Amino acid sequence: MPKPQPHITNLSEVAMPAIIAAFAEAFSDYAVTFDPAQTEAMLTRRGLCPELSFAAWEDGRIVAFTLTGTGTFRSIATCYDCATATIPSRRGLGLGGALFRHALPHLAASGARQYLLEVLTTNERAIALYTGAGFSRDTLYLCYGGDTALSLPHGVCPPAGISLRPIDPGVLHGCATFTDFTPSWQNSFESIERGAGNLVMTGAFDNCQGRCVGYCVADPATGDISQIAVDQTMRRRGIGRAMLSAMAPELLTGRFKLLNIDEHCHSLLAFLDALGIERGLSQYAMLRPLP
Repeated sequence: MPKPQPHITNLSEVAMPAIIAAFAEAFSDYAVTFDPAQTEAMLTRRGLCPELSFAAWEDGRIVAFTLTGTGTFRSIATCYDCATATIPSRRGLGLGGALFRHALPHLAASGARQYLLEVLTTNERAIALYTGAGFSRDTLYLCYGGDTALSLPHGVCPPAGISLRPIDPGVLHGCATFTDFTPSWQNSFESIERGAGNLVMTGAFDNCQGRCVGYCVADPATGDISQIAVDQTMRRRGIGRAMLSAMAPELLTGRFKLLNIDEHCHSLLAFLDALGIERGLSQYAMLRPLP
């Protein structure tokens, strides 16, 4: 007997609290708990587009979903898989695959040219599924983190002639060349602009020239350090250490994370390794052309 087809709709008329409640139920058996306000902030930063996000319904409630963000990646119009999940009691029924097949024509019709997601390198089953669905590995991302008090520098002053002060996202537009790799979707300049109200941004300035020579962006509520970069001509002077030292008191979680650093960004990796910050799990960015 064929499986009954799920009732699938987009989320354009679903209120954010209902989306967040479905998210919490789908991830209820994970070791990490998800605060509703932080979940909403995360989805905002990732560019959630309800019209291109879809849910499978049973008896008037969401039992599986795929949440899609929209924006650009490497200057190409992109759809991003913010989260795809099924509630524990309905797993194994093919709902994720049904949502994917339903969503693809809509994503392609949106004008996006590629579909981006990230997956842990240890999740071999998911990688196989995504590969079979037309995704290919694009970038290996390394992740770092640790205890804020133990692993981040403290009491480090900027070098002579450099001062630190808060900045807004507008300053970052002039600093894009400081990075040695294209930031991942969740750490991109677009993401920072979308979530600017919840972020702390520190800039390092040359007192003589008045120009910004480094910056650091972090989310105090989650401990995520989204970006840290220094002008190539100003490195190895302690500016990066001073910015991390200034940022440490702003982080409210007691722990911090630097996620999704390109494996080929040897400058940033060497900086973090020199500080003794611990490497954690790694993940792949995977891309699929649209249509």
